[in-house]
Amino acid sequence: MASVGRGYSTSPLRNAIAGADLSTKQWYFVVAAGATADYNNKVTVAGANANVLGILCNAPSADGKSALVMGPGGRAKLVISETVTPGQMLTSTSAGKGEVADAAAEFVGAIALQYGVVNDIIEVLVVAFDAAASDV
Repeated sequence: MASVGRGYSTSPLRNAIAGADLSTKQWYFVVAAGATADYNNKVTVAGANANVLGILCNAPSADGKSALVMGPGGRAKLVISETVTPGQMLTSTSAGKGEVADAAAEFVGAIALQYGVVNDIIEVLVVAFDAAASDV
């Protein structure tokens, strides 16, 4: 892992803290768990069309456990909720799975690198941007 100084890293893989039991949510989109100091660096499963931080790469079993999150620029796996093809932009469902971003201004958290159908786990490139009308 490349390092730019003590305590800093250029790797897109980040260590966070689970804001809940996420033991069944490996390979789901995650978001910051809250906006107060009590939630500092905590993550939880993303909701629909959320501004995601990335994808959960482990399965922390309780609030306060280490959560590894792959952020923009990294490759990860993602559980999907519908048929996708390589190159399609993906946003989060209300359950934190990936679905095709099919409307302008949806937040895109990943780009599919593989074909997949409902509940498949596919490889994706993690990104972070809002889809433009010309993108969908």
